Amino acid sequence: MAESTEAPLVSARFARRPHRGVLLGLSAPRLVAVALAGAAGLGGLMAGGLPGLVVGGLVWGPLLAAVFVRVGGRPVAEWAATSVHYGGRRLAGQAEYRSRLPLRPRPGGTLALPGDAAS
Repeated sequence: MAESTEAPLVSARFARRPHRGVLLGLSAPRLVAVALAGAAGLGGLMAGGLPGLVVGGLVWGPLLAAVFVRVGGRPVAEWAATSVHYGGRRLAGQAEYRSRLPLRPRPGGTLALPGDAAS
């Protein structure tokens, strides 16, 4: 019998991300979303009674959904800072990295060293 000379694949295990909450296990972005939803609900209730609360659900409903719905393992409310930062970079035209292409390939056996070491 011929034995295989290949080493077995070893999987990497990473530790879980720490989940520390500010209040009741909720992070700061999630608490802000809950507070805004509560303020919108209370404002709608005070402005128009029960119909105002229902109409205000157009505001507080998505805010509460952002607290509890997960995308990619993280609540939507925690993606807000990342998406705002990325959107700002796209508006500023800073979302792509472009490098200068080499005019011709470097000859084999040579290094691309800076300064005097290049020669």
